[in-house]
Formats: sequence, structure tokens, C-alpha cells
Amino acid sequence: MDIGRLTATLAVQNRGFVEANRAMQNLQKTTLQAVNIINNRLDALEGQVGALTGKLTAMGQASASANRMIGDSTAAGVGLRLNAGGRPNTCKSNGNRKKLASLLTSGGRVSNVWETA
Repeated sequence: MDIGRLTATLAVQNRGFVEANRAMQNLQKTTLQAVNIINNRLDALEGQVGALTGKLTAMGQASASANRMIGDSTAAGVGLRLNAGGRPNTCKSNGNRKKLASLLTSGGRVSNVWETA
């Protein structure tokens, strides 16, 4: 092999290495951009989790406070009970057994749950 052909072969190989190096640099740049995007999204999600944790903590404290109040009222003999809707379970019928009042009321059960629109 002569020096001219060897030089030409090395030049072609060198060009290939330069192009491969550029491609690797572009890939590295693209990968770093993707990592930055993912890190930014993770930061945003961590902020949302922190906010939700704060809200859940507040709700848990309010629930514990309400449970203490209910426990205190039942211990005092009040007997406050809640229905499935979270309302006091007090009213069972809108009827009356007196003869005159029975003409004005249906005697059927009434609901004391929250109305939804």
C-alpha cells in the first residue's frame, strides 16, 4: 500500500470519526434536555404533592376534632349520631299520631341528607 492511498483511507476514517463524534454530542445534548424537562416536571409534582399533603393534614385534623366533639357529646349523654350523608341522624318522620295533625302530614319518612343539584 502506498502512502497516498493510506493517507486517503485515514482521511475517510477521520471524517467518519468526526461525524460520529458530532452525532454523539447531539445525542448527549438531546438527552440532557430531556433530563431537564423531567426534573422540572418532578419538581412541579413534588410541589403539588406538598400542597395536597398540607390539605390532607388539615382535613385529618378537622376530622379528628369533629370526632372528639362527637365523642364528647355522646359521653355527655347527648347521643349525636350522623347519617351516611354526614348530617345529624335526628328526624325520622314528618308525621304525627294525633288525629288532627294526621290530616296535615303524610306520616312518611323524610330525608335529612344533603341535596345535590
